[in-house]
Amino acid sequence: MDVRSAKEFLATTNSSGTNQLSLPNGIMAARVSLGDQSRSPAFASPAAAKAWMGIGQYAQLRTMLLSLRYS
Repeated sequence: MDVRSAKEFLATTNSSGTNQLSLPNGIMAARVSLGDQSRSPAFASPAAAKAWMGIGQYAQLRTMLLSLRYS
């Protein structure tokens, strides 16, 4: 999971995007790594990933990522 510019979620976007956000004083990258980094992928199946998205931990993580603000 990572933080991306809102414009990358528009239907007109024709790129896979980047997790690097330009800021007035540099670049920010916010990324969350799930599970054991020596394993790939983090979930055994798409169904397992969807199941994880149904639990409170995902909701808390999503809320935190969406709350990021730059001042």
